[in-house]
Amino acid sequence: MDKSIVEIKNIYDSDQNEKLQNISIKKSITQAIINLLRTAKRHRNLSEIGWLVTGQVVTTALGFVSMKLLSSMGTSEFGLYSLVLTIAAFVSASLYGPAEQGFIRFYYNYSNEGMARTYIGQFYRYLVYVGLLLMGITFLAIFINARMKTVENAAGVFTIGLFVIIFNSSAIYNSLLNVLRKRKTNTIIQIIEKSLIILFLFLLMLRARLTATVGLTAIFA
Repeated sequence: MDKSIVEIKNIYDSDQNEKLQNISIKKSITQAIINLLRTAKRHRNLSEIGWLVTGQVVTTALGFVSMKLLSSMGTSEFGLYSLVLTIAAFVSASLYGPAEQGFIRFYYNYSNEGMARTYIGQFYRYLVYVGLLLMGITFLAIFINARMKTVENAAGVFTIGLFVIIFNSSAIYNSLLNVLRKRKTNTIIQIIEKSLIILFLFLLMLRARLTATVGLTAIFA
């Protein structure tokens, strides 16, 4: 009888030890997963910080280049650039600004309901439609410009329209990507935006030089 009790007790202890080992293994696996997630989060945070710093440094440097170009521009080119910025500000206030505020306001509501992807898709479609609308207005301006035979050529009007679209789209994408915590993509877009501004300033200065050359040629012809 005593021997049977001892055997039962040994079996029970063996089962308990096995259960404790399984629990210990599960805890070890769970802790390893938690540590892995924490490490991934730290790496993600470091990556985000790295992209933020890189973006700030590069955009600041490009900003200095833009200021240098602006300070060397003539009165006519600077006036045209100011006019383009005024048009861009008007377009932003009427088409892009309200959409940006609405997106930021309602994004988390849709995200909590599991509809973030659908909401973002609708917002992207809105930006595409606005871009097509502005491009249509640009081509209409080119047509009117050709009929009135003004000084600005079709390429110049198209460049201005394209600049307005890209300038405003970049600004709203920056806000969108900040909400989505896509720092890398946001930094790349900011750098592209600053580079396009510099390119646009170069084109304005080139336009002034070509106009001056044509004028001199007409005088001495």
